[in-house]
Amino acid sequence: MSLKNYLTINRLMYYFRRIINPKVTIYENESKTSGIIKVVDIGRERQLLINGRTHTFIMKRGKWNEVKRECWGHLSRSPFPLIKNLRVLVCGLGGGAVVHLLEKSFHPDSFTIIEHDPEIVKISKKYFSLDKIHNYSIIVDDATQALIELNTSQNKFDLIIDDVFYESARLDINSQRNIIESFTPLLAQGGAIFLTG
Repeated sequence: MSLKNYLTINRLMYYFRRIINPKVTIYENESKTSGIIKVVDIGRERQLLINGRTHTFIMKRGKWNEVKRECWGHLSRSPFPLIKNLRVLVCGLGGGAVVHLLEKSFHPDSFTIIEHDPEIVKISKKYFSLDKIHNYSIIVDDATQALIELNTSQNKFDLIIDDVFYESARLDINSQRNIIESFTPLLAQGGAIFLTG
């Protein structure tokens, strides 16, 4: 089967699931930091919505093909080889889909996760199985401040994933360059930076 046909079938299954399965809200609360947070189940899919926008979805059971097709999946398919025993820095946790995908694909040595909202951290642990990931630490802080502190303590990472700052459609080239430069001192030799947006 060609990649195009595979992606088309995957997309049809995505819509079909939304037609046949009711949307069930299993958690809803207002966070002072993020706003209205919901966790919604649609069949075997679980979504994290913040102010009505989907930030993460995972599959509660079965294959993760649909998650891999979305932007988080592209992160787990590096266009160049990554070293073994990765030390990963993730800026922006959401429901942790990227952390799960990287764990499945690369089995990193460690994850350092920066998330500014403690409510999101609790939800990720309770509803998105974050605690199934081994050897992770979470810094609950503003990402800019957390990066300064990580840099001060001379931490190095083989893979840095930014899901906080980078929005290529809204940023000029100088702003994009500044974001990359904020991560550069934390990057180990031969490492990679992935920017989502």
